[in-house]
Amino acid sequence: MKIAVVIALATVLLWGSTGAAQNTVVTVQTVEITPKVERGFSENSTLEAIDEVTIYPRVSGRLMKVFVKQGNSVSPGDPIAELDHRDVDAQISQAKAQIAVAQAQVAQAMAELENAKRERDRYLRLVKEGFSTQQQLDSKETVYRTAKAAVDLNRAQVRQHRANLEKLQVDLSEYTLKASIQGIVVNDYSRTPGEMITPQTPLAQIADISRLKAVIQAPESHARLIEQGMTAFVTVGEIKLEGKVSRIRPFVDPSTRTTQVEVAIENRKNLKPGMFARVFIVEETLKNAVMVPMEAVISEQGGSFVFVVEDGKAVKRPVKLGPSVGRDSQIREGLEPGERLVVLGGKNLSDGDQITIR
Repeated sequence: MKIAVVIALATVLLWGSTGAAQNTVVTVQTVEITPKVERGFSENSTLEAIDEVTIYPRVSGRLMKVFVKQGNSVSPGDPIAELDHRDVDAQISQAKAQIAVAQAQVAQAMAELENAKRERDRYLRLVKEGFSTQQQLDSKETVYRTAKAAVDLNRAQVRQHRANLEKLQVDLSEYTLKASIQGIVVNDYSRTPGEMITPQTPLAQIADISRLKAVIQAPESHARLIEQGMTAFVTVGEIKLEGKVSRIRPFVDPSTRTTQVEVAIENRKNLKPGMFARVFIVEETLKNAVMVPMEAVISEQGGSFVFVVEDGKAVKRPVKLGPSVGRDSQIREGLEPGERLVVLGGKNLSDGDQITIR
């Protein structure tokens, strides 16, 4: 249930000692019970993206292509820019050729190993049958072992060349820069193909603006009351979004007596990082509260009271006040929902004054 407010003009007839009527224009307001009222504190802030990354290359090279511009949407893995990688391409071709040569050497060594094994096995039979000497068998065994070692060596060379190829392919991947998060390119740094790029050269800044954060410096007096997950409201112009406290710095800065608090919101209104925001941290929620403008409450020695309209008359009503929220005061006792309340001009009224509403 939202607050329903009715503003009207009324004429108050004040009778002086002469009996002449004096007209006073006041404002009356209908108050209703609100479902809840939040108490807390407000601080200024600037909207920031929660997830943001700047893309830098890990290698140096001449910029060949730029695939994105400021404002483009990107997903993880989308190409951002490409550097000249012809030198790495040549090294990859050389590594593939080395693998092919090493594999051919393995095939040759395997053939020699098979031949050496047959010869060794044949001489084993001849020695058993007495047609050959142990010395001849030992010679064939040596040839076999040498051939086997050659096969192992050539296979190791194949593995070495393949490892080198994998390294070169990793190096090649560094020449194509890709997006690491979902988001919008907020800065493309106006890079031009042909420009020399180093690992210190930023190529793109990407931010996920579907979720934003507002960072505030909470006063020490409030810091101890703030907990992660507390409700907060972020207001940008006429837009008000509900969020949650997502991070709290675990210490108070002794120089400012404040602590840093982050409030996260879902960006459902196309807000932009860098916008000015007002953050309200909800410390307490008052339910079924009657809230009235402070101007309607008149305090005197005997307590506080307001004027309500009953049967066309101003009726003085004692009230019991609760905590204030902004420029409103909570009325704990003395008012009922739907009653008309004199907001302005109450100090000129007396109990029972006739009111004519125009």
